[in-house]
Order: sequence, then structure tokens, then C-alpha cells
Amino acid sequence: MLALPGFSNAATKGLFFFDNFEQRIDFSYRYVGSMSEDRERSTRITNHHFEETYHMGIAYAVLGPNLFAGKLGVDAQIDQTYYSVSGVPDGDDSARGSRLLYDFSGIFLRYQPISVSFNSRSQRTYVSRAFASNYEQLNDVNGVSLNVKNRLVPFKVEFRQTKTETDGLVADYKKDNKLLRIDARHSIEPFSETDISLDFYDNRTEYSNDLEDYDLLSSNATLSNRLTWNSGGNIRRLSSRVRYREQEGYLDSRRYNWSEGLEWNFGRALIGMLSYDRLFSELEMARLLTNQVRGSLRHKFVEAFDTKVGFDFKDTEQDNGEERDAYGDISVSYRNKLPKDCSLNTNLYYRYGVAEQNFSSNIRVVIDETHTADPIIPIILDQQNVLSETILIMHADSAVRTNPFVENLDYQVDQVGVTTLISILPGSEIPEGATLLISYDYLGSARGEYEYSNRQASMSLKLFKAYRLYARYQDAEQEVIAGEDLFFSLNNSSRTGVVGFDGSWRRSSFGLEYENRQSTYEDRQSLEAFYQQAQRIIKGVLTTGVGNYYASIDPGGAGEEYWTNTLSATSKYLTPVGRRASLALYGRYANTRSKASERDDITCGLNFRHGYGKLTMTLDAEVDWRFIGDVTRREETLFLKLTRYL
Repeated sequence: MLALPGFSNAATKGLFFFDNFEQRIDFSYRYVGSMSEDRERSTRITNHHFEETYHMGIAYAVLGPNLFAGKLGVDAQIDQTYYSVSGVPDGDDSARGSRLLYDFSGIFLRYQPISVSFNSRSQRTYVSRAFASNYEQLNDVNGVSLNVKNRLVPFKVEFRQTKTETDGLVADYKKDNKLLRIDARHSIEPFSETDISLDFYDNRTEYSNDLEDYDLLSSNATLSNRLTWNSGGNIRRLSSRVRYREQEGYLDSRRYNWSEGLEWNFGRALIGMLSYDRLFSELEMARLLTNQVRGSLRHKFVEAFDTKVGFDFKDTEQDNGEERDAYGDISVSYRNKLPKDCSLNTNLYYRYGVAEQNFSSNIRVVIDETHTADPIIPIILDQQNVLSETILIMHADSAVRTNPFVENLDYQVDQVGVTTLISILPGSEIPEGATLLISYDYLGSARGEYEYSNRQASMSLKLFKAYRLYARYQDAEQEVIAGEDLFFSLNNSSRTGVVGFDGSWRRSSFGLEYENRQSTYEDRQSLEAFYQQAQRIIKGVLTTGVGNYYASIDPGGAGEEYWTNTLSATSKYLTPVGRRASLALYGRYANTRSKASERDDITCGLNFRHGYGKLTMTLDAEVDWRFIGDVTRREETLFLKLTRYL
């Protein structure tokens, strides 16, 4: 009845088969410390975090791998954290947490025309928090899917339910999310490919206090088709897609998008492109309708010359008016290989357009502006003079999250002049790299007409595969033809010119670049240079580099002209240690001087990796010093992880 890994290959009959049994224990220690000091006071913060995890996994089969097979996994984790803040009453604290997880999955009739798979996952976490009471979180995920394979219309039906419950928070909650997804495909090779996807969501959240319960029903449908045919040796394609989304409950909304794209190959050197997009969005009291037509004609001559002519027309309607935007552009590029491994690339581009606005009020609407979440770099909204209280941020994938993210908990809004920045906060539920849909209102000109243009030219000459001379020029102008500028000026211009040289020789690389930028708001001239060299020392490689950046800046009426200069130096040594380990030592220094301030930044660190048999070790350590005027700040991090495979 039971076949173990060592005997399963020879067994001809059995009820249960087990294989790929694995166990491991992870131990990790992380230390984070910081010190800030000025003339009046000194503050130090330390954080010690210990974590131990046991993982077990095993693959199984019942009556053979073709009938019923899957995997079972178990994780158990214990963690402990010590906090310390100097100069604060009761500034010391400690907390303990734990996590227990099991994951059970399997598939019936894996290689048959009809197969069924399932997954059951349960996690109980005792979450530790600094200077606050711990809380318990339960998370259960159960799902089943049916996969039907056939030549005509293969399809997959999936159902998944996720339940989450907390105990110990000020506002405990119970979440129950259900998902039903249907995916189907039909193809006639090589002429037609059709895909259809249907998603239905039911999301309910109940709170233990006076907060209003959250209910949301959502449905999505996507239908796409691509036709491909060959006429006289020329391949032509017609792509169509329709997407519809509707949700009711906490946030009522309705959206649909219809797009068509045609690629028409007239011959070996001439290709035409034509596309149409219609986007409708209705979000509670806001309504937006956009129609856009784009077209281009591209001609490629003997691999060297590439010419493209295009046009774009966009009409946007909202509740209180509409905006029309039309432009045409042309680009010409030349690429050629020269003797002795040299090459030349050049490009010219010109665009001219006219936009007209006609609204009954100055309040404008933006729905589903797309951005990518970055925990370090803030998001800059496309429009200026944003009404921050109207900002709504959603995850683009409803299967991940349907309710909006919360201000001052998941993100922070900052206004810098007329520009709006959105920063991801520590501990946010916004995943790094997630696609976000941001809707908001902003103040703009109610009526007006303006023209704009953009010119670009670039050249790159590569010499002997090792050196490069390059230059580029760009200018953009925008001028009001008629109308009003109540909130910001539509008249602006900018010009940028860059000349540079870079290259490599043996184990060194170097470069020099000069930039001159003139705009309505600022004039800047800068010079940047760098040099880097790598050389072998003993058994390792030492890489050193220096760089310098100097800029002269004229704020253009916002203040007096000033300069800034940054000198930097880097060094890294990488060497093997014995046969199974590697060590990297690195350091960075940057000295910044300007008329306004002085700053020094120093970083030292090491990375050590070691593996022997069933034991692996990782060690990372880094110390950063920041000297800004009279303020001194030091940050220390240490991470140690040991893994033992049993």
C-alpha cells in the first residue's frame, strides 16, 4: 500500500507514493540602528529581530502520478524583537510573534482531457508590534479549478475563497472574498486567435466596532481576437479587444474599453498602422469618455534610412465639457556601419499639435491614471493643481485587491507647489511594483486653445567598438492661442543640449558629459565626469571609481543663481574564500558642496556567502554616515541567516 522514495521506482503497485521529501531550518538575525546628533540633543534607536523557521515539504501520489498527485507543505516560525529608543520614557520594549502554515495541493488526471486541481492553504499568525499589543490573524485560502483540453475551445474554470480574521486590533475585521474565473480560447491556425476571460468577485468585510461594513460585487469581461493573413507574401494583422468592468457596493463604477488595431504591410519597405480606442469610465458622480485615433506610415530604405509619419486625434468628454487634442509627427533615422568596427546612428523628430478646451467649470476629472508603485521614488501625478481630498487609489488587478488603499496608512500625499507627490508608507499594503489606478479632480483652464511643438535631434558615433561620441538636442514649446490661465501658465518652453564622450580601455571605463538646459522655470549648466578601473589583487578583483558633478543653476526669478558640486569615490573588492565562500567589501564616499549647504555621505559594508554540505550562511553588514551641516546621522544594519537542510 505504501511505496517510499527509495523503492517507488521498482514498485509496480501501491496505494500511496511519496517522493522529494525536504526539510530545512532557517535562523536569521537582523539588527538596525540609527543615531542622530546635533548641537542640542542626541537620539539613538536600535532594533534586534530574531527569527527561526522550520519548513517541511513532500510530494505524494495515489495509485500513480497520472491519477492523483500533489504536494504537502508545513511552515512553523517563531520571531522575537527588541526595541530601544534613547531619551524617551518607556523607550524599551520587546515583542514575540509566531506563524503556523500548511499548504496542501493536488491534481486529478493530470494528463487527461479533463483534469481537476485544488489548493488548500491555512495560516495562523501571531503578529508582534513595537510599543503596541500583539494581535492574531487567521488566513484560509481554498480553491478548485477544472481544466478542459480540446482542440475546439479549451477552457478553465476556477473558484477560490479567501477568509481573513483578526483578533486584538482596535478594529478587528472578518473578510470573505470569493472569485469565479472562466478562461477560454479558440484558434484557427494561423488565421485567428480568440481569448475570452470572465471574472466575478464577491468581497465582504465585517468590522467589530462602529465602522461600516464593506460589501463589493464586481464583474469583469475581456474578449480579444487577432486575425493574421498573408497576401502576396505580406503579413497583415487586425487586433480587436473589448473589456468591461462593473462593480457595486462600497464604490459604484462602470468602465469599458474598445480598441481596434490594424497593421498593413504594403510591401517590403512600407508598413501602415491604424488604431482606434474608446474608453468610458463612470465613477460615482464622475463620467469620462475618450475617443482616440492614431495612425502612422513607416518606410524603411536599405536598412539605413527609416522614416515614419504619424498623426493622433483625441477627444475627451466629461460632465462639464470636452477637450480636443490633435497632432502630427515625423521622424527620420539613419544607421550605418563604418569601417574598422565603427558605426553611426542619427535621429530627427518633430511634432506639432493643437489642443482646445471648453468646460463650464475649472474642475477637471482624471480616472484610472496608471502608475507603478515604488517604495522609494514617489509617484508624481500627471496633472497639476490636484484636489488632494479627491484622490482615490485602486489596485489594477481586482484579483489582488478590490477596496481602495487608505491615505496616511498605505500612502501619503504631499503638495510641492502645484505638483502632487504620492509616497508609499512603511508597512503599506501596496505591493512593490504593483500597477495602480489613480483617480482625482484637479483645477485647469475652463476655456482656451494652445499650440505645442517638440523637436529632437540626436547623434551617436561609435569608434572601434570601445569609444563613443554622442550629442542630442531637444526643445519643447507651448503657447496659448486664446483663453485664460487662472491656475498655471500654459506658456512655457524648454531647451536641452547634451554633448558627451565615453569609452573603455582594457579594464577601465570613463566618460565626460556637458548639459545645458534652459526652461521657463530654471536654467542649468552641468558637467559630469567619471572614471572606473578593475584590477586583480591576490585572488580577487578590486574595482575603484571616482566621479564629479558640477552644476550652475539659475532659478529664473525664484532666487539668486547658485552652484553645486558633488565629488564621489567608490571601491569594491570581491574575492573567493576557500572553495565554497565569497566575500565582498565595499565603500562609497560623496562630498557635496553648494552655496546653500554642505553634505558628506560615507558608506562601508560587506557581503559574505558560504555553503558547505547542507548548511548555507548569508551575512550582510553596512554602516552609513550622513553629515549635513551641524547634523550627524549614522545608520547601521546587520543581517545574518543560517539555513540547515535536514
